Amino acid sequence: PIQACLRAHPDGSASITIGDIELISRMRWQVTFTLRPGAARMENEIRLANTTALAQRWYAWENAAVETSLGWQFCCPTTAGRAWWAGHKMNYPIHKGRDVSRYKNYTGSSDFFAAGVREDFFGCYNADTGAGVVHLADWRKCFGKKFFTWGAGPEGLAWGRVFCDQPLRHYVEIQCGPFETQGDYEWFAPHSEYSWNGCWYPLDRAGPFFHATADLTLGLRGTGAKRVLTLSPSVTLGRVRVEISPYVAQPPSAVRTGEGACATCKEVELRAARRADIPCPGTRGFAVRVSGADGRALAEVRYPYKPRAEPGLD
Repeated sequence: PIQACLRAHPDGSASITIGDIELISRMRWQVTFTLRPGAARMENEIRLANTTALAQRWYAWENAAVETSLGWQFCCPTTAGRAWWAGHKMNYPIHKGRDVSRYKNYTGSSDFFAAGVREDFFGCYNADTGAGVVHLADWRKCFGKKFFTWGAGPEGLAWGRVFCDQPLRHYVEIQCGPFETQGDYEWFAPHSEYSWNGCWYPLDRAGPFFHATADLTLGLRGTGAKRVLTLSPSVTLGRVRVEISPYVAQPPSAVRTGEGACATCKEVELRAARRADIPCPGTRGFAVRVSGADGRALAEVRYPYKPRAEPGLD
């Protein structure tokens, strides 16, 4: 059995903490999950400690299993990654003509480790069910972003029967941690600690997302004249202003230079777990700025989204 502790807090939130000692190395681990009133997200804090007088080899990963189908895809702000079947180095999302972000393109088991990510968010979306999930954590503390699949072929279905509560269910694991791949590790200094905070929250018919914060995710659903920008808040943000402008080669903040440049300027009410849709027709790129009642930017980004660092296939 694992030791656990339940706590209720004065603000109405509640936490459960689980933890133990790894018996071989005597390393300690502790995970706390917290739910808060009015917030549609699960916050987590992970604390690791080496209480011994010796350096210990270590790595750690968060692992969430999600039900999937042929419409599932990985959403991650990177242009490169690593996988054993590709000789460890590959482009993303298209590698040698194959979209490696999509579950349907894997017939057998495989992993994918995003390379050089300098953003806090990643997750997945399933077009068949309209369900998605996003994870947020400081990339400087939680650097690795990964998914693993048994594949959409007969082998994958066989493993689904073994690991899932219901038979013939497809599932994928999305994972994150302090290292870029699970072949990497470091030495944990004696009498030291390492910790990071993050959160997970669900998405409802948001489309594949291209930007996320702990409070708000931006996605796209549909194409051409039916394309819409989706805003999925994890907390109530109240009335916000959304400005969408045609993409130009300048910073996203250029949206603020004048309303005349905006193709769409609209105010919407954002409440926790309630998606808002704004028409965003066309096939070309755009810049979007979401600001609160006080004018503070809640999100400011371009689409197509360009990661802050371009990882190379070195």
